[in-house]
Amino acid sequence: MKKRFFLLIGTVFITASLFGCSKISPTEEQNDMIAQYLAGIILRNEVNYTEKLVTPTPAPSPTLSPTVTEKPDNTNTDHTDSNKEDSNSQQTQPVLDFTQVMGIDGLKFSYEKYERINEIFDGVQNINAGDEKQLLIISFKIENTSAQPITINLGDKKINYELDLGQDKKLKPLFTFLEDDLRFLNTTIKVGESQTGVILFSIDKAQKMDSANIIISENSKTTTIVLK
Repeated sequence: MKKRFFLLIGTVFITASLFGCSKISPTEEQNDMIAQYLAGIILRNEVNYTEKLVTPTPAPSPTLSPTVTEKPDNTNTDHTDSNKEDSNSQQTQPVLDFTQVMGIDGLKFSYEKYERINEIFDGVQNINAGDEKQLLIISFKIENTSAQPITINLGDKKINYELDLGQDKKLKPLFTFLEDDLRFLNTTIKVGESQTGVILFSIDKAQKMDSANIIISENSKTTTIVLK
C-alpha cells in the first residue's frame, strides 16, 4: 500500500512539473481532477478505495440526418394512359366507303363523275350559276345487289355532303327540286338495276379541281371521295 501511495505522490509531482514547464497553466480545479483521475487509475483495484473515477465528458457526436429519397411523381400516369388510348383508337378506326356510310342492306353506292355546267332546270326553276360562277354536278350510282326490289327514302336519313376544295375551303350543296337529288331521293330500285343520284354545288369558274374531294358523313361514319 505504501509503495502505491508513493507511486501516486510521484505521479502527481511529475504531472505538476510538466504543467509547470509548459505554457499551459491549469486551474486548481483542473489539478484536483487530474490528481483524482490518476489516483483512480492506480488505486482502482484497492478494496478500501471508494472515490469515483473522474471520466472526462465525451464530445457530442454529430447527428446525421437521414437521407430522404423522393418517390417518382406518377401524377401524369392517367394522362399518359389516356393519350395512349386515344392514339390506339385513332389507329384502329376503320376506313369506310360510301356504301358503309349509307348502311342500307342490298344497295351499293359508288362515285361516277363530276361535270361543270352553267345552268340546270330542276323541274321547278332554272338554276343559273351567275357571273364568274359555275355549277358543279356530282353523280353517284346506286345499285341493287340483293334478290328483291328495294325502296329507299334518303330524305329520312341525315346524310351530310361537303365539297372540300383544299386550303380550308369547303362548300355546302345547293337546294334543288331535282328528282335524282341524292339528299332527297325517294324511289324503288328493282333487282339488278341501278339509279343515279346527284349533288349540286356552286363554284368559281377559275376553281381548279386538282385536290377536290367530297366528304360524306352520317353521325360518326365518314368517307372521303376524291373527285376525278
